[in-house]
Amino acid sequence: MSYIKLIKKIEYIFEDEELVVVSKPSGLLSIADRNKLSPNLKDVLLKKYGEIYTVHRLDKETSGIMIFARNLNTHKFLNRQFSDRLVNKVYWAFVQNSPSYDSGEVDMPIHNDMRKSGRMLIHKEGKPAQTKFKLLKNYGKVSLMAFSPITGRTHQIRVHSKYLSCPLLVDEIYAKKNNFYLSEVKRVYKKSVDEEEKPFIKRLTLHAKTIEFTHPKGEKMFFECELPKELKALQNQLEKLSK
Repeated sequence: MSYIKLIKKIEYIFEDEELVVVSKPSGLLSIADRNKLSPNLKDVLLKKYGEIYTVHRLDKETSGIMIFARNLNTHKFLNRQFSDRLVNKVYWAFVQNSPSYDSGEVDMPIHNDMRKSGRMLIHKEGKPAQTKFKLLKNYGKVSLMAFSPITGRTHQIRVHSKYLSCPLLVDEIYAKKNNFYLSEVKRVYKKSVDEEEKPFIKRLTLHAKTIEFTHPKGEKMFFECELPKELKALQNQLEKLSK
C-alpha cells in the first residue's frame, strides 16, 4: 500500500493538550526503523502536532490503538503507568484452531531466537512474559480470540498464541503463512479451471482493540477502535460460513 493511502487510513480517536490517541493502519511503522527510510506514524504526528513522544509501539503489520504524549511531563507520566503495568490493553486476533481452554493465562518466558534475527521464542532463559487470553468465537478451523498482555515483550502475543497451538491465521514468521484463502474454510469452493484463487487477506491478523489508562489530570480513560475493514470482512465471512 502506498504511503499516501496509509496516511489517509490513520484514525484520530482523541486529542487534547496532553496526548493523542490514534488507530494505526497495518503496514505503517510506529516509529522510524534503523534505516529511517520507511514512513512511520510518529513522523506523521510530528508534522501535525510539532512535538510528540512515543509511549508504546505496535509491530508494523499490527493495526490498532496507540497513545502518544504531547509533552515530556505526560510522556513520563504515561511511561510510569506502562512500567507499573497499570495500562490495560486488549488485542483481537484471528487464529488457527481453538485453544484447549476458553480462557486462561500463558506464563512463558520469551527470548531472542539466536538462529534468526527478528524472531522470538519461548525459552527458559528468556524474560518473564504473561498474557491473558479469552476465546471470543470458535469458527471451526479459525477462532477469534482476545489477548491482554501483562508484560510487553517483542512479538509476545504472536509467540504465546503459537504456544497455545493457535498461531495467528496470517503470520509469516510464526505461522509461516503470508495469506489466507476462503477455500481453507469453505466446504465447497467453486472456481473456473483457469481461475487462480486470490488471497482473501494478506496482512497479520492482529489488532489492538482497546486501551485503558489514567490521564495526567487523573481521569480514567478508555478508548476502542473497530476492526479495520479487511478484518471486519474476514469476520463477516467466518460468521456466514459458520451458520
